[in-house]
Amino acid sequence: MTPFEEKVNAALNERTVEIVTLAKLVTLDTLSQKQVDVLKKHLIPSFYAHWEGFVKDVCRFYLEDINELKLKHHQICPALLTFAFDTIVGEYSKYSEFNKRTQKIDDIYRDIQTISLPTEISTASNLNFKVLKGICTKLNLGSLDAKRLGVTQLNAGYIKGFVDKL
Repeated sequence: MTPFEEKVNAALNERTVEIVTLAKLVTLDTLSQKQVDVLKKHLIPSFYAHWEGFVKDVCRFYLEDINELKLKHHQICPALLTFAFDTIVGEYSKYSEFNKRTQKIDDIYRDIQTISLPTEISTASNLNFKVLKGICTKLNLGSLDAKRLGVTQLNAGYIKGFVDKL
């Protein structure tokens, strides 16, 4: 297993243990129905926070590993260069489409020697499937197909349905 895979597995295991522990609390006989209802209500944002945190952690691991390679401009795909530029410039990214900026950003970075990518990603305060697809595009991780993955909505409503089954 690679160091990257080890970090991803450790993050997943840590979050899984916490989620399972929280879910098991719902089944305790010592809790009143009101306590179970309150716990279920708080499980929804907790599950969501773990999911969002996991995605951010994995992206950070990925970007840190790329940065450790000390790559030159010509060794990094234009999508990652554009992600870095967007993060550095910030407000500029609001004014045009990501794909339209990619070629121009590639030209800007051509003369820079070693590229250091930012390691934090934005989940736009709502890591739904559309946001996740955008993150994958920006980090050059390929596209996600909701139908192929069996996911139509990745949001609090989806998680609430899961919690209600507890």
